[in-house]
Amino acid sequence: MTMKYFLNRVVHLKKKMKYNKLIFLTLSIAITLSSCNFYPSKPEVKVVSPSPQSQANTLEVTRASDPILAGYMAIKNAMVADDSLSVSLAIETLHSSIEERIKNSKQSTDNALYVKMESLALEMKNQNFEQQRMSLIDLTAALLDWNKSNPSDEKIYLQYCPMYQGGNYWLSMNEQVLNPYYGSKMLRCGVVEKVLN
Repeated sequence: MTMKYFLNRVVHLKKKMKYNKLIFLTLSIAITLSSCNFYPSKPEVKVVSPSPQSQANTLEVTRASDPILAGYMAIKNAMVADDSLSVSLAIETLHSSIEERIKNSKQSTDNALYVKMESLALEMKNQNFEQQRMSLIDLTAALLDWNKSNPSDEKIYLQYCPMYQGGNYWLSMNEQVLNPYYGSKMLRCGVVEKVLN
């Protein structure tokens, strides 16, 4: 074997190693993206504008009998659909429902939760769409606390996305995972953690 043959062989092996690394990297990316269903189909989410006159339609779409839960679900569904206008309208409806509940609340523990939710809704009104998505984290936590003292008769699914801001939860009335934090970017990223109620 000559030195020239040896050097050619080394160059050939280096090229082959680069090719193998490229294949490995491509497969790793494909597996990662497919684990969160990065290639989503169009969502079958019906978002109804939650204006006061369409409150009944909102309840029908979300199947929630409580106006506060229905308002949260309308916000979540609009985020799933990447519909910032519907998110703003749903926040307004949720805020109105919370104000009404505060007026009629007799228990101070419930009142504290309503005031917290009202504060979050007011804050969300003045945010851009991505900030509203981040605020859904706090709104979800408040709704979880509220649900403990006001359990619903309806099945509510606690769902979890491991990727959004280090991992976060949301509530859904549908077992199918439709991620409100990423919307169409990673619609199916997440799992059902448990069923509430």
